[in-house]
Amino acid sequence: MGIDHKILYDSEHVSSDYGKRDYLEPAEETLITELGPVRLTAMDMLDMGVGGGRTTKYFAAVVRHYIGADYAPAMLKVCKNRYGKDFNFIECDARKMEEFKDNSFDFVLFSFNGIDSFSHKDRVATLKEVRRVLRNGGIFYFSSHNLRWEGLKELFTLKNSVK
Repeated sequence: MGIDHKILYDSEHVSSDYGKRDYLEPAEETLITELGPVRLTAMDMLDMGVGGGRTTKYFAAVVRHYIGADYAPAMLKVCKNRYGKDFNFIECDARKMEEFKDNSFDFVLFSFNGIDSFSHKDRVATLKEVRRVLRNGGIFYFSSHNLRWEGLKELFTLKNSVK
């Protein structure tokens, strides 16, 4: 069984840090460019694992309907404090999205390696749920760590600062 990262994401320290982030990753910028304003304005979007709202202002401004969702109440509090009532934020777990009917969205975004915080079993459950809430022809965009990245070993290695 994997670690439940909800405890981490629901902490004030982490949610506060996430709430300070205000940028798009290069792949997210490319996604907006490639989909284009005409196509995006016709889309209903679910921003799953919205965190502190890092992607909110960029995507909510260009889609027809935007919902930011996260399973950590502390993250949603940050979003609501940051954006007020301008956008819709709800508590929702990607592994079981009972809040949404089948075929509810044209576009589901699960950015910032959010899916990596789940075990294999929970990733499968998440993918099934995304497929259920996504309309035919819809787009699911997610990011994940690259296990073949050359710097990965150093990223997860404790370094001794004593020489």
